[in-house]
Amino acid sequence: MLLLIARPCPGCGDTNWYVCPSCLDALEPAPAISVPGAASASGVIRYEGTARSLVLEGKEPHGRHMLRWWADALAVVAPDDIDLVTWIPASRSGRRLRGYDHGRVLAGAVARRLGRRSARTLRRVDNRAQRGAGRDSRSEVDMCSTRRQHKKRLLLVDDVHTTGASCRIAVTQLIESGASRVDIRVMAVVPDLTRMSRRRAYSDRIGQTPGGASWT
Repeated sequence: MLLLIARPCPGCGDTNWYVCPSCLDALEPAPAISVPGAASASGVIRYEGTARSLVLEGKEPHGRHMLRWWADALAVVAPDDIDLVTWIPASRSGRRLRGYDHGRVLAGAVARRLGRRSARTLRRVDNRAQRGAGRDSRSEVDMCSTRRQHKKRLLLVDDVHTTGASCRIAVTQLIESGASRVDIRVMAVVPDLTRMSRRRAYSDRIGQTPGGASWT
């Protein structure tokens, strides 16, 4: 683990750790995801609580150091047999806010850890920011490929998987541009709150007797 005194832990503010052991212990594995057209898709952690702070730190203007931490985690779960690492481009407003495209920084760091190249393969057509957008508006994001891929095997990295709309559009564009395979790895996955609510309601229901008293 890296030690960086100048930057407090994004999760709790402890100044003695890059990311402190307590915050690491609080992280939960990401739920399973699937993206149509992708050879594989997975996330590192579940996007809630401490994980949210770690993700948002990487998207701040000073967040390059946190993206390097995320790159370590993504490189561990990345496929071995890829040719190129690429990313989903940030909106124009996001780039202006940070002074750089965080996806490009992340992809470059992952590529270096894997001994591969990184390159821009997608361009945003709709430059509206995703941060804070609802699930419905996220499905409207549009992008197009910037170059032919000539049967390349691509690793597509992204920060947060919410509905999967951006990844789905990206995979379609990359396959149509000639990529032979696209694998997706994301920093964090937003849990399906609707599904969780249904499961919780079902659990509550089966935990009650017909008369309404609890079995426990």
